[in-house]
Amino acid sequence: MIKILDILFRSVLKSGTTWNQAKAKVHKELGVSQAEIFSWKPHSIVEIDSEKNIVILKSENGKIFPIESDKKTTRNLIKGISENEFLPKYGTEFVNELKSWNFAYSRTKPTEYKVDLRAKLKPEDQTTEKRKKMYHKRNIIVTDFFIKKLIEKTI
Repeated sequence: MIKILDILFRSVLKSGTTWNQAKAKVHKELGVSQAEIFSWKPHSIVEIDSEKNIVILKSENGKIFPIESDKKTTRNLIKGISENEFLPKYGTEFVNELKSWNFAYSRTKPTEYKVDLRAKLKPEDQTTEKRKKMYHKRNIIVTDFFIKKLIEKTI
């Protein structure tokens, strides 16, 4: 019954895109598969150069990746990092990392890309199990330009 209503609704609005079709379209535009998205590993942020619009990432195995960015993405990442705070008793320096990335698709708006920005305590401040598990998470909106460069360099 719901499937019939869905078909009628899409035919009346002249919108034939289902979620699976939208995902396939975005994956095709980016040139990646769903498996590659899930297998993407976290990368630590080493530096963000706002003048040159470059985000320097470090992978888990120590490789350094300079990723080209744009003003909007750079601004959003800097803002997200500045908003991530722990209480002073936990330390003042943190490790910021891009844990994952994803997208939101809408029929009326362009595709919106997001990265999962996490701030964790530095290893020397992770003295207890509780501190090892602590992190602050923010979903940061980035541009398709940044996502394409991120995929190109890190997959």
